[in-house]
Amino acid sequence: MAKKEHPSHIWTGVIVGACLLTVVSIFFLKRASDLRSPVYTQLHPEDTAAVKERMPVARPDTTIDATYLPILRDTVNVALSDSITRDTRGAYEAGSEDGYLAGMDDGATQHPRASYDPSNAFTKPKDKAAYVRGYSEGYQKGLEDGAKGKQFNIGN
Repeated sequence: MAKKEHPSHIWTGVIVGACLLTVVSIFFLKRASDLRSPVYTQLHPEDTAAVKERMPVARPDTTIDATYLPILRDTVNVALSDSITRDTRGAYEAGSEDGYLAGMDDGATQHPRASYDPSNAFTKPKDKAAYVRGYSEGYQKGLEDGAKGKQFNIGN
């Protein structure tokens, strides 16, 4: 039977050592070439001031005039969502508020009747008619206020 030849343990150690040396040298060279690295400043102390001048610094963009930024309030009065429970507002009041908000959006974008939708979930014909009447009146008021650039003033 022929004897199998195995690589000697010396060659295995040499190959593993060469791989480790390669990984360590790559890591060191990457750190040494990074301008922000302490290794670079130790190797090139004369460039420390020049490096700090060349380093990018985050600066805020202040080119937008403050008069163009919207004025936002801390709190906004909004009717509760009626997706879980029944709307407790009266039909006319609900229509007026919903119409006003839709009118404000359309007035601000200068697209009249883009989001005009007086459909509602009230069951009684009297309530449906009151909602549509309130929606129409609220929409007209919201459309005017939106075109003038007013903030949302629900209930005022």
